[in-house]
Amino acid sequence: MEGKEVMKKKNKAGRKILLCVLVVLLCFGGLAQAGYIDIYEDTTINSDLDAIVRVHGSAQLTVLSGYVFSVQLLDSSTALVYGGNAGYRAMDYSVLKLYGGDFSSHNPSVGYDGNLAKIYVYGQNFEYQSSSGGDGWLSGNWLDENETEFNIYLRGLPQPFEEVLGTNIFLVPEPTITAFLLIGILGIRKFRG
Repeated sequence: MEGKEVMKKKNKAGRKILLCVLVVLLCFGGLAQAGYIDIYEDTTINSDLDAIVRVHGSAQLTVLSGYVFSVQLLDSSTALVYGGNAGYRAMDYSVLKLYGGDFSSHNPSVGYDGNLAKIYVYGQNFEYQSSSGGDGWLSGNWLDENETEFNIYLRGLPQPFEEVLGTNIFLVPEPTITAFLLIGILGIRKFRG
C-alpha cells in the first residue's frame, strides 16, 4: 500500500511540473521568434510576418506594408521596399532598393555582407551621422508625395560609409537622375542634328 501512495505522490508531482512547464510555454511562447520563411519565387509582403524571411535564387521580394522581423537577401535576389517595417541584410549578389518604409519602430537596421551586394536608397536631402564601429544613421526624405522623413540605421558595414558610398550603397535622388537623363538626350540630339 505504501508503494502505491508513493507512486501517486510522484505522479501528482510529475503532473504539477508538466502543468507548470505547459503554462510557462503558453505564457511566454510569444516571446520566441517564429521560424524562418524561405522564398524562392517572386513574392509580395503586405501583412505582418513575425519571422525571418530569407529570399533565395533570383527571386524578387516586394514589401508594401506590414512588420517582418528580418529579411535576408541571398544569392542574386532583389527586394523592393515601398513600406512596412523590417530589418534588411543584403548578401552575395543581392540588391536592396529602398523607396519607402518605416525604420523607426521595432529598431530595424539595414546592412550588407561582402563586396558584391548593393543597397539603393531613393530619396533626397541625405545626411549621414556616424556611430560606433561600422554603424551610423542615414536620414533624409522619401520621394513620396509627403516627402516623408526617414532615419535608417546602417548596421555592421564592412567599411566606413564614405568608402562604400558609390560601390555598395547608392543614394539616388531620382528627380535629379531624370533631369540629367533628359539633358543628356537633348545634348545628343544637338550634336547629331
